[in-house]
Amino acid sequence: PFSSGTTLPEPSRVGLGAAPPLPENLVPITLDSLEGQLHRHLEELREACASHAHQLERVVEELVTCDREIQRVGGHSGGVSEEYKFYQELRGYLRDLLSCLAQKSPVVEQLNKSMLAVWRRRSSLVAERRKMDREEEGAELEEGVVLEPSSPAELARKRRAAEREG
Repeated sequence: PFSSGTTLPEPSRVGLGAAPPLPENLVPITLDSLEGQLHRHLEELREACASHAHQLERVVEELVTCDREIQRVGGHSGGVSEEYKFYQELRGYLRDLLSCLAQKSPVVEQLNKSMLAVWRRRSSLVAERRKMDREEEGAELEEGVVLEPSSPAELARKRRAAEREG
């Protein structure tokens, strides 16, 4: 593009500064050495590509396995969540029941004590009545006395006998 009499300006005159000195141990680049470097680089890239392809296959297989596992577990989760809900409701019910029992237990214990006292009084009354009945029957047998059917003692005895026989 330049005409035959034209020369290139020196770099220092253009304002780019002086050209850096070239190192002394520079090996000249030949077409064969450049071709060798490009072949080595191409092989490195092919190996990296093959490694990435194998890694991609492993990741895809793992992804498929994970999807299957998610589907398997996801299909069963409906029953598990229902079961979890049931046990949570049962837990709430038991807490309420325990709270109720804690509040009511003193009342229940007092009622049990009162009931036992009533049973003791009743059993002592029944035992005393039976004792009186045996004494009366024994007295009747010893004396051979028959009371008048309308007398208060005879009426009380008949009433006790009727209560005893049920």
